[in-house]
Amino acid sequence: HTSVHSLAKFFEKKAAGFLLFEETKNLRRVRENPERPAIAILGGAKIDDKIGIIEGLLEVMDKILIGGGMMFTFWKAKGKNTGKSIFTEEYVEKAKELLKNEKIIVAEDALCAENLESEEVKNLEEIPENMAGYDIGEKSIERFKNEIKNAKTIFWNGPMGVFENEKFKKGSFEIAKMIAKITEEGAFSLAGGGETISVIKNAGVREKFSYISTGGGASLEFMEKGTLPGIEALEE
Repeated sequence: HTSVHSLAKFFEKKAAGFLLFEETKNLRRVRENPERPAIAILGGAKIDDKIGIIEGLLEVMDKILIGGGMMFTFWKAKGKNTGKSIFTEEYVEKAKELLKNEKIIVAEDALCAENLESEEVKNLEEIPENMAGYDIGEKSIERFKNEIKNAKTIFWNGPMGVFENEKFKKGSFEIAKMIAKITEEGAFSLAGGGETISVIKNAGVREKFSYISTGGGASLEFMEKGTLPGIEALEE
């Protein structure tokens, strides 16, 4: 960021390239003045790189839906049994604090198994010690779809489960298809992150999303803070 910010100061005339212009325009449409109802859907395995984004998006979103592996840190914060599911101990207290905000909706059930190769798969709201959650469950899929179908603006980052495994792809694929459907009906949808883009491609709905962000971590930082050092430098 330092080099990007500093370099712009050496030029009297400076401008964003076409890709940066498109990225910024679409990210701002979600982050600054979204058409309402506006919802964010966050997933993926790690919560540590999403806490700041959740806090940033609470300023502007009407609802934030949380699935993926990160949901189990919120389950711990609620006192729910997570079995062998991975969670991040140091963020449990922060998750408790965030759960006080009614905008946050955490997946309430999970598709569970003893491991990724297990034939036996169960839909559970409390996970026994010998099992782990690998996807959001049926109740959560329906709840999330109901929230999505009423939205006018949707931001999605992070899959709902281990979508690479045939048994645990349903949550992510159902979300992708529902977002595609309401986009066709006039909503604005923005998705970002390598795994999320992979889900959308594999679900066959990439062309139906309003915008696919390729900005990676920079896009997430924009969602968290509402700007980026490089953009600020160009606007100075």
